Amino acid sequence: MSIDTVNDLPPRVQYIASAAQTVFPYPFPIFQDADLTVEVNAVLRTLTTHYSVSGEGEDLGGNVTFVTGLTAGDIVT
Repeated sequence: MSIDTVNDLPPRVQYIASAAQTVFPYPFPIFQDADLTVEVNAVLRTLTTHYSVSGEGEDLGGNVTFVTGLTAGDIVT
C-alpha cells in the first residue's frame, strides 16, 4: 500500500513502557524509516542501533521495535 494523503493526524505519540516491552505502534504515515525520531526518557535513540521501524509507506503507520526490552515506566516518544 502507498500513502495517498496525509490527514490531520498527530505526528507525535507517547507511551509508558511495561517491563520488557519492545514494540510501540505509530499511527501515522511516514515515507522512510529515518522520518521518525524516537526518544526514551527524553534521550534520542539511534535507528538500527536501538530500534527498527516497520510500516514505511503505509497509510496507518507501523511499529517501532526496540532491540532490547525497556524498563517498566520508561517514556517512549
